[in-house]
Amino acid sequence: MPTARAGEWQIDPFVEVQETFTDNVNSSSGSAKESDLITRLTGGVVLSGTGRRARINLNYSLTKELHLDHTELDDLSQQAAAIGNIEIIKDSIFLDASGSIARTSIDEGGQVSATDRNTGSNQQDIYVYSISPYWRHRYAGFAESELRLTRSQSFTSTPSSSTGGGGTGTAGRATDTESHSASALLSSGSDFTRFLWRLSGSATESKRDRGTLTALNADATSQYNINSDFGLLGTVGIDDIDDAGLTRDVSGPYALGGFVWTPSDRTRLRFQAGWRYQDVSFSGDARWDITARTTFTASYSESVGLAIDQYLNALGETQIDPRGRFVDRLTGQSFTGRGIGGLPTTDNLTLTRRFLANIGTTWTRDSINLSYAHIEQDTITDDNPGTVTGPGLRKEDSVFFTFGHQLSPLLSSFLTLSYSESYGSGGDGSSDQSYRATIGLNYLFSDTLTGSLSYSFLKRNESGGTGGAGSTGDFTENAIVATLRKTF
Repeated sequence: MPTARAGEWQIDPFVEVQETFTDNVNSSSGSAKESDLITRLTGGVVLSGTGRRARINLNYSLTKELHLDHTELDDLSQQAAAIGNIEIIKDSIFLDASGSIARTSIDEGGQVSATDRNTGSNQQDIYVYSISPYWRHRYAGFAESELRLTRSQSFTSTPSSSTGGGGTGTAGRATDTESHSASALLSSGSDFTRFLWRLSGSATESKRDRGTLTALNADATSQYNINSDFGLLGTVGIDDIDDAGLTRDVSGPYALGGFVWTPSDRTRLRFQAGWRYQDVSFSGDARWDITARTTFTASYSESVGLAIDQYLNALGETQIDPRGRFVDRLTGQSFTGRGIGGLPTTDNLTLTRRFLANIGTTWTRDSINLSYAHIEQDTITDDNPGTVTGPGLRKEDSVFFTFGHQLSPLLSSFLTLSYSESYGSGGDGSSDQSYRATIGLNYLFSDTLTGSLSYSFLKRNESGGTGGAGSTGDFTENAIVATLRKTF
């Protein structure tokens, strides 16, 4: 692959042509289904590298979408993901920066498609960035400290090709958000081997259309290692969270206790339980390297936040693949900007609980990955009772399976299967199930030219309620996609 290099930097510009035939361009059921041929022209760049004091990864693409029949859906869209770090003063002052541009579905219960294309409704362009300077200092072997300032912003817009159904003004929709935060951290240094400790505090102010959110936190965490395998954990702290229209109190002191167990280099388990957000609270994670090729991971977390947090955290859930692209750490699929889960993107404050589990194995010619996610989104502010993003609990369960097989040095095959169901006891009470499947081939024509041919299937069932943004009820879609990609 030809690259432009400067030290350890690699720049790979590319162009891509994609042809998609779909039998349901308008995501409709029965006789309302209409077919179309869609051409997507994409140009972009993949940049990655590490300098003496800098590290950056950037993916950017610009896509023009053209429809043979439904020209009202013609569209221009961007997608980007970037993470960088600069060491301004050696071992002292640093700068973190991240950002993304993504077009995402507002709600999986609304209009969706079998492939990555414009649906004409139920879509939102999300622009997010964060910049964070910080200072680190080491007090010999006693302690290490960090002082950090962070500015984050998110901008939202409805695609110009939107034909309605989930357009601007939808109740509870995420709006432009500006956030400022300051945090301080003091943790034990290398002199502490058995008793480890950390003190932290933070203050955050987030402004968006529905009002200003303020969040203060102070936290003390300790770990006492009984031996090299087992340690006791303890956390105490206090939250002070204030926002307009709070329907429940999530402020107050909290305490959790638990353990960390590392019986071998291949196994680690951490678990804590206690009281936080005025309710019983849990957190934990586990990793088990079953064999040298097979790994199982699982995690559970609870957090209070806004939509901007969801999009910023999504970048933190990615990793860089060998081609320099951002991919989801759990599923291995391309970064979408939103992270795991298809629950409504809301402007309200939410308490989110997430359980994630994954098992993956890699062999010489095969790779298999199976993941499961359970996400609960409890809306704790209310400015529009009775809507999907009003009071109530929304949940989503999803299963994702991928299989890849190297047929020859130049030809490989892939299969992805997924199932998701979102439902809720509040809001409109709707339940939506989505079944997805994609099977295809990749071919390496040369070091700089690749091609792929795939078939995708989507079946969406809807029951109860009035549906999500731009909902079209039950429907199926079949799509055939051919792609050529040239890297320069």
